[in-house]
Amino acid sequence: MDFRIAPLIMAFFNLIFICAVNPEINDGLALSSVSNIYKILIPFGLILLMSVGAFARHSYYSRSFRFTFITVQIMNLLLAVYFVYAIKSQHLMS
Repeated sequence: MDFRIAPLIMAFFNLIFICAVNPEINDGLALSSVSNIYKILIPFGLILLMSVGAFARHSYYSRSFRFTFITVQIMNLLLAVYFVYAIKSQHLMS
């Protein structure tokens, strides 16, 4: 198996994770379970760093792979900022 796909898999997992815990995107989630920002952002940050580290280990990626990876990572970061904004706007910071 070619392990160069691992960074993109981790990036998409992170995208699904941050969308699933955002209270304004996922209404089926109890707000009390995601109100602690650090409980959510620490695993998010670790997966983000692991995917960037795995991406940096290999030297050859196609142009479309690099574009997709960078786009997904930017979306991840923007959704993380949106998550913090959503929690703060509902005054659920703990």
